[in-house]
Amino acid sequence: MAPESGSGPSDPLLPDAGASHRRPATGGWRSALFIIWVEAAERFAYYGISANLINYLTGPLGETTASVSCGC
Repeated sequence: MAPESGSGPSDPLLPDAGASHRRPATGGWRSALFIIWVEAAERFAYYGISANLINYLTGPLGETTASVSCGC
């Protein structure tokens, strides 16, 4: 049975027929720059931790450089 026009609430998932269509205020370049910044910070953290890990393994733990670099 088809709904009658003008009766009852409309479906909230469908856009209103007379509503203006504007872009949402979220997203865009602000979000893209945030993602790029997080990826760059992740790279710096990865390389910083890997360098410190090699120094720790070869120094206080006394591992050889060959065993540290191969991950064996």
